[in-house]
Amino acid sequence: MSLPNRVARWTSWVVLSVLFAGAALVGAPTGTAEAPLRMDTYVVDSAQALNGGQLDQVRSAVDQLYADQQVRLWVVYVRDFGGLGPEVWAQRTASQSGFGDRDLLLAVATQDRSYWFYGELPSGVSDSKLNSLLTRDVEPALRDGRWADAGVATADGLKSAMRGGGVNVGFLLVIGVLVVLVVGGFVLFARKRRRDRAKAELAVARGGPGQHRRAGRTSAGGAARALAGGACRDRQCDPHQRRGIGAGDRRVRHDRRAALQHGARSCENGCLQSLLDQAATR
Repeated sequence: MSLPNRVARWTSWVVLSVLFAGAALVGAPTGTAEAPLRMDTYVVDSAQALNGGQLDQVRSAVDQLYADQQVRLWVVYVRDFGGLGPEVWAQRTASQSGFGDRDLLLAVATQDRSYWFYGELPSGVSDSKLNSLLTRDVEPALRDGRWADAGVATADGLKSAMRGGGVNVGFLLVIGVLVVLVVGGFVLFARKRRRDRAKAELAVARGGPGQHRRAGRTSAGGAARALAGGACRDRQCDPHQRRGIGAGDRRVRHDRRAALQHGARSCENGCLQSLLDQAATR
């Protein structure tokens, strides 16, 4: 084989080797691609986007959320989602991690500056509240590269939303105590009024008959005297005739005025006694 032919063949082999190597490099996945993973801790920083202090801040916010509301928030930082969409990547990671109803995931791709929030919304957090939290606090932090602030804002925002929309047990206890006090006070007041009314009625019942009897005797005495006076008038009772004292009888030496007064009293007493005897006979 001539020298030019051997050189041409060697050159062609080199070119083919370079082409195959380039094709292999282009077709192979890059080292920065992050496949869905299994979360073994609440905050994972595969992208090394956080320093030590920032990592502690995110962990502290996540722990406080769980302490207050018993909701587990998982935060993962990766360089990218390995060619998958953010939602698919987050779903696969949650599935591999065995998340339940009270597990939430915030997945952040630092190179793509994309993210996904995955999980069932807890009580007190509506879709509108979550959308407001993400657009107002989380997305601006991701856009500015403040990765730790995005995680902290997510944990704090969920905690605030659940406090505002959920049921506050302490508040319900205070309301319950106030209701019991008001109802109890009303019942005691009603019972006291009934006792006072019963005492008043008992006092009237005890004192009333004696008063009626006294009033009756007074009225009877007045009526008897009135009848006696009327009877004396009807009979034209003359004190002089009843006592046998005549104007011309010189045997009586008493003063005429005294005799008239004594006779009038005797006539009234006699008529009153007569009426009382008749009433007793009836």
